[in-house]
Amino acid sequence: MTGTLAARLWPVEAGNATTRAIVLIVAGSLLLTLSAKVQVPFWPVPMTMQTFVVLMIGATYGSTLGAATVLVYLVQGALGLPVFAKGGGLAYMTGPTGGYLLGWRPGSSASSPSAGSIAGCSRHCRCSLWAISSSWRSV
Repeated sequence: MTGTLAARLWPVEAGNATTRAIVLIVAGSLLLTLSAKVQVPFWPVPMTMQTFVVLMIGATYGSTLGAATVLVYLVQGALGLPVFAKGGGLAYMTGPTGGYLLGWRPGSSASSPSAGSIAGCSRHCRCSLWAISSSWRSV
């Protein structure tokens, strides 16, 4: 993870790896929660800044730490904490926004600088992810 912005600003050293990961995950989760509150009301899914923040977390933290951050955020929401745009809980996650929420985990990994070196995610994999995410334009 030496190629990420987080690693350059706060390098991993002996004894600080766990603390660093926890602090970055909590900061990313808080940023995702705040970005959920910046929204343009659409129906049935509001437009928020969360997608931008998910991609930014992946690009800044790298694939592993970015995915862990998004996973912690999703677990917080599943436990009922009001971290999403309009609430939280499993019922919220199974509604119209559920697909967006679940797609953030692989999205954060795909946006990382090391996406090409993820086992099983070659250039073909990234192109497939791009094609799937861009397919909404053809509908």
